Amino acid sequence: MRYTRWALCIGIAALALNGCRGSEEPTPGSAPSPSPSTSVPTAVAPSASPGRSVVLEVRNGRVTRDAGRVRLRRGETVRLVVSADVADEVHVHGYDIRADVVPGTPTEVVVELTIPGVFAVELEGAGLDLVELEVR
Repeated sequence: MRYTRWALCIGIAALALNGCRGSEEPTPGSAPSPSPSTSVPTAVAPSASPGRSVVLEVRNGRVTRDAGRVRLRRGETVRLVVSADVADEVHVHGYDIRADVVPGTPTEVVVELTIPGVFAVELEGAGLDLVELEVR
């Protein structure tokens, strides 16, 4: 008799747990949810339309489109569009974000502003400051 009660309790618990997990089959028109073994990326893709865009241009070793210092709010997203006539690397200091710059092709760098302070954006190889981001 005890064995029957235990088996019944275990069966009920298994059914209850299975009901809590939900259906394994996706409903028509819906995407399947990731399984527990599926890795989820830690970085979230930036939104398609960040809060502000800053266009920067370097020609003959000088910044021709100078934005100076841009004031932004913490929590905003900024899109930096960098064009240069030389191959180099743009570096957002403090956030340690880097991106290659190819001559003739604008490079976009999207930064989610989570750290307050003033941060230089530099064309690394040339040692040329492009803009300062002031995050409040």
